Amino acid sequence: MTKAAAGPLPDLWNDAHAADLDEPGLLLYRSNLLGSDLRITNFGGAYLGQAHNDDPLTQDRSPCCGSKAPAATSAR
Repeated sequence: MTKAAAGPLPDLWNDAHAADLDEPGLLLYRSNLLGSDLRITNFGGAYLGQAHNDDPLTQDRSPCCGSKAPAATSAR
């Protein structure tokens, strides 16, 4: 994976395009804009079984923020 340049994200919002959209269309437009930048997209799901995660913006390696919780058991 190539290292992403740190810095502000570009503003890709197009007011003229958004003005013609209804509420579901605006939601889809926002979602597509967010998904178009792989630095902020969680593609492939949220598998928490790995020991470390790479921060997509800074490429820092840190301990995984989540862990597999033990299955809940019912008291009898």
